[in-house]
Amino acid sequence: MSDLKARLVEEAGDKLRPTQTREVSSIRGAVRALADYLRTLTFPVDGGQHTRFSVVREMKAEVEQDAKYPAAAVYPDGVIDYDADTGSLEQYQIQQFRDGGLYINGDVRTELSVHVWTDADFTRENILMCLEDAFNPVNWMTGFSLEMPFYYNLRADYLLLRVQYEDAPDDVQRRYRKLMVTVRVTCPCAQHMTLPELRAYAQSRVEES
Repeated sequence: MSDLKARLVEEAGDKLRPTQTREVSSIRGAVRALADYLRTLTFPVDGGQHTRFSVVREMKAEVEQDAKYPAAAVYPDGVIDYDADTGSLEQYQIQQFRDGGLYINGDVRTELSVHVWTDADFTRENILMCLEDAFNPVNWMTGFSLEMPFYYNLRADYLLLRVQYEDAPDDVQRRYRKLMVTVRVTCPCAQHMTLPELRAYAQSRVEES
């Protein structure tokens, strides 16, 4: 896996620049992009200092094993819906390359869970305030958009849906303070198609005299 990192789209006029690079599926790209974004966020902890997540894992994982807090895991939660399910599937080309083109096969939609682990109420509350702002960072759209250089440099759109505090008796006893944050993601399902190779054939003809 490369070191390519997702980028927050901050300007409404920021033009899309598709590429031929594809390292992951559409949904895994959306998960990876959100994890990248979470790694850039800072928030205050006890003592007034600012910090970042110590660990951000992609896909479902128990971050407890890392014993480093605050930590987060990002993963799909539930069914992944494709446009074909609604009958609105219509393939179209968005970029022409030398050897073919990039085609969109519709959008993919699902919910992603951001499972946050902390060891203090103060930290958990500050992380939630940070996420409320970070998940609505611009004034020209609701939610936010991340560019995915590892998935054709296309973009995924995210929308904060709900938050759940997790305070199970066992967690409280072990000093865990957790959050479950749910976001809806919509991203294109794309495909790079190569052009058929054209070959020239010599044809001979014998004329009768």
